[in-house]
Amino acid sequence: MKPALLSLFVSLLWISQSLAFSVSHPSATIRSKAYAVPGSSNNEVLADDNEQSKDQNRRTLFSLATATTLLSNTGLLLSNPQPSLAVSEVLNTMLTRLRNVPVFCIVNTEGIPYMIIKKEERMAKGFAFTSMEGAVIVLSDAQKAAKEGGYADIWADATIVTVPADIAIRLGLQKRERIPSRGNTNLDSVVEIIPTNENRDDGLRIDKRAFKDQGKVPLFYVEALKASDGTMPMFVQKSRLVDTWLAQHPGEALPPIQAIDITYIFEAALRGYEQKIPNGGNVSFVADPEQVKIANDLRSKGLIMYKFDRMIV
Repeated sequence: MKPALLSLFVSLLWISQSLAFSVSHPSATIRSKAYAVPGSSNNEVLADDNEQSKDQNRRTLFSLATATTLLSNTGLLLSNPQPSLAVSEVLNTMLTRLRNVPVFCIVNTEGIPYMIIKKEERMAKGFAFTSMEGAVIVLSDAQKAAKEGGYADIWADATIVTVPADIAIRLGLQKRERIPSRGNTNLDSVVEIIPTNENRDDGLRIDKRAFKDQGKVPLFYVEALKASDGTMPMFVQKSRLVDTWLAQHPGEALPPIQAIDITYIFEAALRGYEQKIPNGGNVSFVADPEQVKIANDLRSKGLIMYKFDRMIV
């Protein structure tokens, strides 16, 4: 499978997983923690307010991921400048607090990300997965399909790196021009964050409309739960929110859990609509500790710098 055909591949997976939810809800999803992988719908930010054989791939997560980005206490040390946004104080604080949440991207050994081109928009799109497992599943499936189609060399040096989620948000909110691996014309690009099916399904149980489209990433919160610093914690995992409430409020009934799209709150902050964000934008972010451990393990295994100015299409 050529990278340009990846769009069709992941779109079919998205459709099959969405159908599985509508048919079997609220039963288990197709793959435990599998990804609601991308299709082609647009973000509507600020609008109206298979297999068991994949087990082997899951057991070999780290064999595919032998590279990572380099982090410092102040952010990424990158071969290209960090993508910038004209930030308000609220947005800047939110981006800083999101830095502890890892995402995972498929790149080659030079750190150049694989992307797909939306020809009708002359736009390239890359993907950042909120769990290592999702990136591994998509890469493994793409490699298998490419081998069967006679394009195995396309993915020969593919690997997975971890970057902070604030970088992925920046790359999603702001178009960035990149040099493609094929063709002579530079293209604008964006990056879309892809949640696990588990997290997406939890979001759909709360708000079917808000999370029905691909690329919608739910963050879970309850208004009565505050951190010691006064921030409202927003959880990547609903289950971790429940555990935190029970630990801090034993014997008390759990208030209604709410969910909000991660891109929505950052675009609201970018536009100066802090009032549309829970707690006026004074929020913090609670990562999946398993993914944090995986990201830390990746960083100990090597270094590849994610490239912002190039892409494989």
